[in-house]
Amino acid sequence: MVDVETRIEQAKTAYSGRHREVLVADTDVERRPHTGVGMANEKDLVFNKLDELRPLVEIDVVLEDLTLLDSESSWWPQENRRRALAEGLRRRRFFQTFEECLAMSDLWIALKPAFGIKYLHHVRMMIHDYHSHRQQFDNATTAVNASA
Repeated sequence: MVDVETRIEQAKTAYSGRHREVLVADTDVERRPHTGVGMANEKDLVFNKLDELRPLVEIDVVLEDLTLLDSESSWWPQENRRRALAEGLRRRRFFQTFEECLAMSDLWIALKPAFGIKYLHHVRMMIHDYHSHRQQFDNATTAVNASA
């Protein structure tokens, strides 16, 4: 069994100038329920990664569209699927560059099995969790700034 933190680390995309290193988690890892000790850590890492992306539209729209795009390509070979998802994002003009589209498709391919996403309502639950996470982070930041 692969450690939750290891899986997310594998899914991270690191940018350094023009150099990009992408490590995508194996999509055949066993699925875990949305509860448990490691799940909060895993969610935080994914949500922080989502925060790093700079889509031109709300992240909700990107994730819901990826669900629909991926419904037809989920059985394709991984590289073809990755490119098809990135091309769909590019056609919709959700990001400024194709590299950003590829980074989002890589993150999607890694987070889909990690969160057990099969249907659109699973994505909507994840989006709700993401917004709750952002609200908690914003509240904590405000509290720290107020006490300083």
